[in-house]
Amino acid sequence: MHLFPMIRMQIVASAKYKWHILISFTLSIVLFLLLNHFAIFALNVDSFTVFDIYPLIREYGSISLIAIFSLTIILNTLICQLIFRHILIQELSRLIPLKITIVLSVILETLYYYPYINTWWEFIPALILASSATYLYLKSNRNFMVSYFYQLAVILVLHIFM
Repeated sequence: MHLFPMIRMQIVASAKYKWHILISFTLSIVLFLLLNHFAIFALNVDSFTVFDIYPLIREYGSISLIAIFSLTIILNTLICQLIFRHILIQELSRLIPLKITIVLSVILETLYYYPYINTWWEFIPALILASSATYLYLKSNRNFMVSYFYQLAVILVLHIFM
């Protein structure tokens, strides 16, 4: 499979974009905190993962459940990057204009979180996350690992501290 060498190559190439990731990460967290502080929306952290296993961790307290939780976040974020960045933007831009694929990718990723969103303003954090990840992907010459590291860092901080 050519997927793993491609991922490894993009991880190595993503090192030169660490400041882009750090600045975008910091701005996103500050923006989320400000929106949450002013009660513009209640931040729904569960919307950023596929499975809600908090009750299982509370009930069983197992290390294996924590490992599953971590893998769920890590693998879900990687799969999202592959779908919304690599497949949608990289491959679809060969068929239709790049600007349309960018907008389509951001909208589809925002809608991906729809089952967990209760009100229209809860789309704001998903839109911020999708837009920032797409911007980093394009800024890094279409290296999806740059947007992956950014999105993974934001999601982990949201789960740990919010």
